[in-house]
This record gives sequence, C-alpha cells and structure tokens, in this order.
Amino acid sequence: MRALIAAAFFAAAFPLVAQADTVFEIKGGQVSVPEGVLLRVKKVTVGTDATVLNVTLSYDGDSGSVQMTDDPTFLELPDGQRLMLRAIADNPNLAIAEGETLEGDLVFPGVIPEGTDSVKLVMNEGRKGDDIAAPGLTLTLDLKAAQ
Repeated sequence: MRALIAAAFFAAAFPLVAQADTVFEIKGGQVSVPEGVLLRVKKVTVGTDATVLNVTLSYDGDSGSVQMTDDPTFLELPDGQRLMLRAIADNPNLAIAEGETLEGDLVFPGVIPEGTDSVKLVMNEGRKGDDIAAPGLTLTLDLKAAQ
C-alpha cells in the first residue's frame, strides 16, 4: 500500500515524467551566433502537459555575459502557435557568463501535436545574433528525422 501511495505522489508531483512521453533524439540540433553563443538541443520530450528541451548552452564571447531569455523565448509550431518558455526560478533571464556552459532542461508548457514534423525554437525574439547583451537565435528542430 505504501508503494502505491508513493508512486501516486511521485506522478502527481512530477507530471513531466510519465509513461506517455514521446522522446525525440535530435540530430544536428545546433546553432551558433556571432556574439559567441552556441546552443545544442539534444532531446525533445513531449509529455502530457509540457514539452521539454534538453540543451547545452555555451557563451564564448567577450561582453562578460549574455541573457538568453531577456525577450520572448518560445517554441513555434507550424500553425503559428507559440509554447512560451517557463521562467527558470534562479535564473529568469537565462544569464550565461563568458566561458560558461549551461546544461539542463527548458520547459515549455503545452504539447507539440502528434505528427508534427518540425518546430522552431526562438530565443530573444526580434534580437540579432550579434546583440552583445541578449543575442537572438532561431533553430528549427527536425522531429521527423528524430523518430
């Protein structure tokens, strides 16, 4: 009985971890911009309530640090729908210091519909890649090739 209660609590407390998840191992999911930011998306997990991107984000520019979510950051679906990034509690602007690499998960509430071939990750919408404070970047993720 205790095991069932613990299992039910775990599922309720961590809804992103579920057997219904669809996982896409991304190949070629990498982009760099002139300011020295490199983003690599390794995996996309579509859960029941959210989509999670497992990423590595590095900064090797010379402006001290950059903020990667200073402006809107989202996954754009083919129909134009946007899944907005959930802010990270201890780093809401996703600041990265010069020479630093961050690894982890970016959570986007909402799901990618089944059968979607690709989605676009947009960080710092409207900014250019050479912006020294908050460089913008866009990366199309090929989900069809990852199946």
